[in-house]
Amino acid sequence: MKYTLKLILLWLIDLALIGGSFSAVYLVINEVELTIKTHQESYLTARARADLINWHEVLEASADDRALIAGLFVGRDSLVDFIERLEAVARESQVELKLGEPTIEAKALKLTLQMQGSFSNLHRLLVRLENLPYHIVLGQIDLTGDTEWQGQVVLSLLSFDDDHV
Repeated sequence: MKYTLKLILLWLIDLALIGGSFSAVYLVINEVELTIKTHQESYLTARARADLINWHEVLEASADDRALIAGLFVGRDSLVDFIERLEAVARESQVELKLGEPTIEAKALKLTLQMQGSFSNLHRLLVRLENLPYHIVLGQIDLTGDTEWQGQVVLSLLSFDDDHV
C-alpha cells in the first residue's frame, strides 16, 4: 500500500511537472508571438517614418522645379506679368505691339495683338511667341503691307489657370 501511495504521489508529481512544462511552453509561445507582433509593428512604423522622411526630402528637393512648373501657368494674379512678357518680346523683336482687352473663355485666355513693323520682325515675333514656355495657340493671323507691315493675331493661352471661371 505504501508502494501504491508512493506510486500515486509520483504520478501526481509527474502530472504537475508535465502540466507546468506545458504551461511554461504555452507562456513562452505566447511571449514569442507577442514579441514577433511587436517587432513587426515596430518595423512597419519605422518603415512608414522612413518613407515620410524620404517624401519630405523629395518635396524639399523639388521645390524649385515645382515653382518653375507653377510659373508656366498664368492666373489672374500673374496676368500682368504675362502681358509684360509679351510686350518685352515685342520690343526685343522691334515690333510695335498693342494689346486688346483679354477675355477668359473656358479655361483659356484670348488676346488680340495688333502689331506693326517689318515683315522679318513680325515673323520673328510670331516665332518667339510660339516658343514661349506656355501652351499658346496663334490663330487668325492677318498680315498686310509692303515695306511697313501691320498684322493682327488672336493669341489663345491654354495654360491659363483660373479658379473663377
